[in-house]
Amino acid sequence: MKTIQIQAGKTESKPKKPILVVEEEPNDIMFIRQAFQSAGLKEPLHVVSDSAEAIEYLQGQNAFDDRQRYPFPVLVLLDLRMGRKDGIDLLRWLRERPQIRRRIVVVGWTEVDLPTLANRAYDLGANSVLVKPFDYNQMVRAASLLQQYWLDLNLLPDGAQN
Repeated sequence: MKTIQIQAGKTESKPKKPILVVEEEPNDIMFIRQAFQSAGLKEPLHVVSDSAEAIEYLQGQNAFDDRQRYPFPVLVLLDLRMGRKDGIDLLRWLRERPQIRRRIVVVGWTEVDLPTLANRAYDLGANSVLVKPFDYNQMVRAASLLQQYWLDLNLLPDGAQN
């Protein structure tokens, strides 16, 4: 748990805001981890390889039943185009579970600008859809902006950090 300095040497505990990355490509996962680290992101970053694993993670089932080790995320960074079970499947699942959906921010992304895919993601409740940066500096900038807006400025609903 992080602490921040406040008046006259007192400290206040600042809760962590875990991020769940749903990405199937190992090279992209490494790229994302490095860029987030370069951006100074201090929040825990957890990775699953598809929407089926993301569902298990969000429900705290199977390998993800230890919430100390696998805390409920505040932000889900979701690749919309994956092989086995893609991001649209997860958005569809979340839409049917408003008690889970309201606790997280879902940012979808994809390699190419596909308006129909973006529109479908928004229809199913994505908070934002981005084109995945392939340039390292752009990925670092994206990580920094995601943190600033969704984790620092955005007001989260009750229960989002439990």
